[in-house]
Amino acid sequence: MGTMKNFRLTIARDGSAVALITRDAGQQDGPEQVSVYGADRLYPLAAQRYHKDLPNLFVDVLDTIDGHGPQPTADGKEKAALSYPAVTVRTLARRATRAVSDGSGTVNERFDDAGALWQKMQQHAVASVVRTQDAPILEVRKNHNWRKNQPLADVRADPQAWYVTDAFSRSNKAKDALHAYRGLTAVLDAVSLDGDDEGSGAASAQQAQELRKAVLGNLDYPTYRQVAALLADSNMLVFHSDADLASWIRHEAGQTEGCLESGTPVILCLRSSRGAQIVPGDTHNGSDADLDGLHSGDSLAVSALANRLAPRKTTGGTRSSGKASGTSRRRSRR
Repeated sequence: MGTMKNFRLTIARDGSAVALITRDAGQQDGPEQVSVYGADRLYPLAAQRYHKDLPNLFVDVLDTIDGHGPQPTADGKEKAALSYPAVTVRTLARRATRAVSDGSGTVNERFDDAGALWQKMQQHAVASVVRTQDAPILEVRKNHNWRKNQPLADVRADPQAWYVTDAFSRSNKAKDALHAYRGLTAVLDAVSLDGDDEGSGAASAQQAQELRKAVLGNLDYPTYRQVAALLADSNMLVFHSDADLASWIRHEAGQTEGCLESGTPVILCLRSSRGAQIVPGDTHNGSDADLDGLHSGDSLAVSALANRLAPRKTTGGTRSSGKASGTSRRRSRR
């Protein structure tokens, strides 16, 4: 895999060209590379180009999402393209769909159903970022933290994962709370709502909104490093399944040197967005967690959360309910 890129699109005012503008992920002030696409490279028009392996905007967007971006162009139009009005992949996909439906385009081999171009792109992007079978990311301290040499720092974040913060920065491991965010949508919701009128909170809220727009409009998922920076925890833990988070809680609580105890509080951060504002892929498919009655901001003991995520079997072979009582509501993340 190549260097992961964040990207944006611009479009000429007459619609004759679109530019794919990339930069290394998370480098907001880094150099940008520009690839300009004329009308013959904007699917679904002039479909014969696929047989000649010529550049195509939508294929190149997917390649960029996968970590293999296109080569920048050098035809003299790059500088002007930087100042074109912004446009999203989603908007362009809808335009392409209309072009096919009114008879002006031809379906190609890779996207054989132009009427579902955006859905197909979304499915491809989600398949590349959802990693329910991956091991949890626990090596996040010292020389492996998200700001330094964490090997997965520039991998696009799993939208279904649990993101756990404050595991190692608390002065009292029995009383000071962890925060557990269920999915990328919950991360963006919490940071957006936690912004102050001024200062770092407002800056983080704006960044969260920009990351959401990038995902919803361009399928440009943030990297783990970007998520950790947004949550202000370079030692953020990542769990791709409920069972892995429960297992980690029980392991840490069962050790004298662990970072928590069974009664350590954890503040849940669950998504509040609905419908189109939910990050694609953030569906928690296959989850057996019993979170009924819990709301974002609720606090409960980590052992109770573990029992909800992965209930222990009783000696009789039945599953315990694992329900916690006396949860208290808290409105802030910190």
